[in-house]
Amino acid sequence: MNTKTQELVTAGYALAKGLDAGSAKLVKELADELAVQRVRADELNKQVVSLAVENAGLKAWAENRAASDDSFEQEQYPTLKIDWRQRHLKTLQTPATDTAIAKIKLLGVDAYAAWCDEKVEFMGTQNIHDDVHLSASQSAKRYTNHMRKEAGIEQ
Repeated sequence: MNTKTQELVTAGYALAKGLDAGSAKLVKELADELAVQRVRADELNKQVVSLAVENAGLKAWAENRAASDDSFEQEQYPTLKIDWRQRHLKTLQTPATDTAIAKIKLLGVDAYAAWCDEKVEFMGTQNIHDDVHLSASQSAKRYTNHMRKEAGIEQ
């Protein structure tokens, strides 16, 4: 469960303590439902990541297969034209997979930028490493903006 959801659930239980029994029960039920929905959403996100990784592997296989088939057939049969299957494998479009993979990569770069920001805050402005972490953080943020733009992902 993410931090914001946990904060809301905790706040709901704290709020319920000061309410009448009927209202308190309703607020607790809402907090419980929020927690359950967050767990379900996290599980679905894991499944999406697994499918995206699997699809990316299948796409890479298809592209490699098309290239090796082309190469082999051109060696063995120089006059043979590339068939429709090979053309299709070469141009296989997987926009949902590509977007999911881009988002997974962005999570890593965003986490790195946040880590650099934490180092800058922890070390203060007197340390030479502060400049290194600040520069790395700024570079990572510029890179994520570029990645989002390339993938067509809103911030």
